[in-house]
Amino acid sequence: GRGVSTDVVEASARAYLNAVNKVLRVQARGEARKPEIGP
Repeated sequence: GRGVSTDVVEASARAYLNAVNKVLRVQARGEARKPEIGP
């Protein structure tokens, strides 16, 4: 019961933080200024 739900919450929090950190790293490199231009 509770162990599973907290694991899900922790995994969700980690995934969210990873996504935020990735965006910040991209912005720091200046690659997020023109998102409409893809690879």
